[in-house]
Amino acid sequence: MHRADGGERSRPDTQANQKKYPQRKNQQPGLGFPRRRLVVLLALATACRTDAAGGPCKGKGASETERFRALVDRLGAGDVVVADRSSCTGWLVARRQRRGADACFRLHPRRPYDFAKGRPLGPGDHVVRWVKPARPPWRDAPT
Repeated sequence: MHRADGGERSRPDTQANQKKYPQRKNQQPGLGFPRRRLVVLLALATACRTDAAGGPCKGKGASETERFRALVDRLGAGDVVVADRSSCTGWLVARRQRRGADACFRLHPRRPYDFAKGRPLGPGDHVVRWVKPARPPWRDAPT
């Protein structure tokens, strides 16, 4: 069983880090430190890091969701991932299911769901079924 979570870390203020991890636009040059986005998988039994994916905080593919996508491909059958609302996307759920892994997370507030449907498990817990949406033209075909 794993816990997935993300955040940002400051990097040493070197020329190489400034180039790889650019500062935010609202920072004056030479002030502050380069920032790196990181998503980790932690083993719930031991709290040890089992995997991680990191990179710049801005630009294409820099979101926590994109970093988590790289980690999903490293999960195996029978793995369970506990994650926050940012991981509550149909694409990530489908990707985990293809690998045989399960997930537990809070429903994203922008995802409407009728809780009169589905199966209640207890206070605050509910099993839901999502209908697969059509693939938008901007999304790559599955491999």
